[in-house]
Amino acid sequence: VLRSAAERWLEGLVTANGPPAISARVLATLGELGDLDGGALRDRVAQALEMSEKALQRKLQAEGVTFKELLDRHRRERALAWVREGLPTVEIAWRLGFSEIAAFTRAFRRWSGSTVAEVRRAGAADAGRELGRGARPRTRVRRPRG
Repeated sequence: VLRSAAERWLEGLVTANGPPAISARVLATLGELGDLDGGALRDRVAQALEMSEKALQRKLQAEGVTFKELLDRHRRERALAWVREGLPTVEIAWRLGFSEIAAFTRAFRRWSGSTVAEVRRAGAADAGRELGRGARPRTRVRRPRG
């Protein structure tokens, strides 16, 4: 399901001239890299696309997007998929290149408006809606005791 949604989204990034936009190529490359741990990720992507980091930066800038934004988008999509698959939070954080679990859990809450535990409890169907609607934090209604 996630793969087909990603492919449809990438198809939308094809330029009028035919070849995929550089942002689509970056997202595809991030997907091919697998684990995103380790430094020099931007350099690894640039090398995979057979260009320098500066050239990659210029081309992304021309499209009005940054590498950081694309990486964040990719991490958000992978996080949702792996939470649905039931991977441990520690492993998800490591695979996505977060240095600490706390950094990952903060990012996940920013992406979904919910904690990993809340999304796991809500189930796979509800998790898709949570992440798909963007970062709208849930509000909790306190009922009066009585």
